[in-house]
This record gives sequence, structure tokens and C-alpha cells, in this order.
Amino acid sequence: MTRKIELPIVASLISLALFSCRSTRITRATFPSDSTAPAARPDSVDVDKAMAEAREIRDKVKGNRVSYETFTADVKMDFEDDRGKKGNNRE
Repeated sequence: MTRKIELPIVASLISLALFSCRSTRITRATFPSDSTAPAARPDSVDVDKAMAEAREIRDKVKGNRVSYETFTADVKMDFEDDRGKKGNNRE
């Protein structure tokens, strides 16, 4: 009986010792040689479109803004629980 219990314990300890202490490899990404080419500048028309779209989104967000105020309240009440015990939170 004890051998049946010892075997899985020993096997799990051996597997932990073999696999848990491995160091992780850090792989560095390799880039193609043409990635050092200068980036193309966007057309001014594309920039104007993007700015107009950003302004439109900003205006929609501002238009949907809801102003609100928070408040707190204390409620004083008498109550009775399901066992018939009466209580209140008045002090």
C-alpha cells in the first residue's frame, strides 16, 4: 500500500526538479534588412481627414456628456427581522 503512494510522490518530485528550474530563453526578434528605410510621410490630405474625424469624435463625446452630482443620505428606520426581533438604527 505504501509503495502505491510513494511512487506518484517520487515521480512528481523528480519531474518538478527536472522541469521547474529551467531558465527561460530570451529570443530577440530579427528584422528584415529593409526595415531601416526612412518612413514615408503621409499626405496632407490624409492628415486633414484624420484631424477632421478626430474633431468630429470629440464633438460627439462632448455632446453626449451628462452632468451629475452625487449625494449621500442617512435613512433612519425601524425594522423587524424574520424571527420577530425588532430593531432600529436610530441613535
